Amino acid sequence: MMQYFAFLITLLAFLGASQPVRERADDSWSVKSFSSYVGPHSISQMTAFSLLESPEATETITCSNATGAAISATPYLVPVVDGDCAPGSGFNFSFRQLQDYAVELSVKHAESGRVATWTSGTESVTTTTTGDDPFDTLTSYVGPREFALAF
Repeated sequence: MMQYFAFLITLLAFLGASQPVRERADDSWSVKSFSSYVGPHSISQMTAFSLLESPEATETITCSNATGAAISATPYLVPVVDGDCAPGSGFNFSFRQLQDYAVELSVKHAESGRVATWTSGTESVTTTTTGDDPFDTLTSYVGPREFALAF
């Protein structure tokens, strides 16, 4: 019986030690060059960024989405439910504006099912008027362009 428990403990220790290697690499996804905006006289919103899978990554994964936009006098960016990342990367993303003009970005790896998220501070979305017409407005994300995602 004692040998059985010793074997079981050894097996569990081995399995526990082997799994985190992949997870540790994944636990450091980061975003560079993040932007989301609706230009003046536009009915399209563009959201784009570069994703790094680890600090050692030398290549970025491009993620972007163009979607219909809302034209409003208040800062409002439309939610992105299923944004695309580079074909074959296995990543996709979602983006939404929260209360007090904060935003949330979630990135998902399809194969592993892991999701990492980042939430900005408040007042991260603004509207700038560029003329007298109601359509003369630029609505854009103005928070940090580089940040780490958290699991």
